[in-house]
Amino acid sequence: MKKIIQITCKGHSQLKPDELREFQGNLKTLSDENYQKLKSAISDPKIGFSFPIFIWKNKNQNYIIDGHQRLITVRRMIEEGWVIKGGRLPVDWIEASDIKTAKKKVIMAVSQYGAYNEESFLEFLQTAEIDFEELKDQVDLPLIDMDQFALDWKEITIQGGGKDIPEKEEILKPFKKVHILISFHPALMSDLKVHLKKIIDILGVEYEQCSN
Repeated sequence: MKKIIQITCKGHSQLKPDELREFQGNLKTLSDENYQKLKSAISDPKIGFSFPIFIWKNKNQNYIIDGHQRLITVRRMIEEGWVIKGGRLPVDWIEASDIKTAKKKVIMAVSQYGAYNEESFLEFLQTAEIDFEELKDQVDLPLIDMDQFALDWKEITIQGGGKDIPEKEEILKPFKKVHILISFHPALMSDLKVHLKKIIDILGVEYEQCSN
């Protein structure tokens, strides 16, 4: 039996892999380790090819704005004997007035705006009742030490989910407060406060002003 790549999303159009043109040069690379992870996800019938490729059409050429690594993975899988169900991949069209604008959109597509950490990832998994073991070989989260998270996950599982990922230690700055009592004629205080504040700022201390 042939190994089938399931298409689990819908795009505006469908194109064959050889109709798509790479457009990001060497901006990103796909390591063999991450190829195996992406292949593991795409070959999973429940996940499959899950997101349309974003395309900019220019002079009858279909340039990829987002989806390079998925296309590279699918092409390698085809070389290994896999077949795309239906023979085409879902695509959506991105507008750009010229090549420069299109390439800016490539950069925007690879940019990561939202932040995440071990605690937020753990909370998401627990809330969705997802077993990390099911997807550890299919995902890559650069902001998380996945090897350490895997160890923590095993400990959490052993304890029945009653343990959180250890929080990172916060570095607390020493707190300094200086009390200065000065009594001058009110007419002199306005000039004095300006010079006194400069001195205190240089020392890097906090102060409170009291009056009576």
